[in-house]
Amino acid sequence: MKVYLVRHALAVDQFVFKGDDERRPLTEKGKTQAQGLVALLDNIKFRSLLSSPALRCIETLEPLAKYKGAKIDIQPLLGLSAQPDDTLGYLVTLKHNVVACSHGENILGILEFLFSQKVAGVDKVRARKGSVWLLEIENHTVISATYISPPY
Repeated sequence: MKVYLVRHALAVDQFVFKGDDERRPLTEKGKTQAQGLVALLDNIKFRSLLSSPALRCIETLEPLAKYKGAKIDIQPLLGLSAQPDDTLGYLVTLKHNVVACSHGENILGILEFLFSQKVAGVDKVRARKGSVWLLEIENHTVISATYISPPY
């Protein structure tokens, strides 16, 4: 099983945005980055698109959802308040390929754990906005991870 773990694209600065952080949208550059995911993930097969409840994550997946004719399902375990170990625990239980969008803090926490476990492919912890980590999972365990740079 494969999880394509996406870090959301560039959002409006949190110190500039007035309002609930969950409603913070993508910038124009972020929208371009989100559109770039369509080409980056064009040839993959997945059954679900999962997103943090945060608008910036939803907007990151919207172009891919539109292109593939897929629905985005909201998953609180990908959200800002989720703990990385809870998120990873959820992801490894999935039964089919998914694209999941989350936040840097969450993804970096997952990667730090995978790095400490010496998972193949996690040679350094990184997650640029709009980047993807392909996690290959067998028997509820991440057996390898591959970093896919953002397409910009």
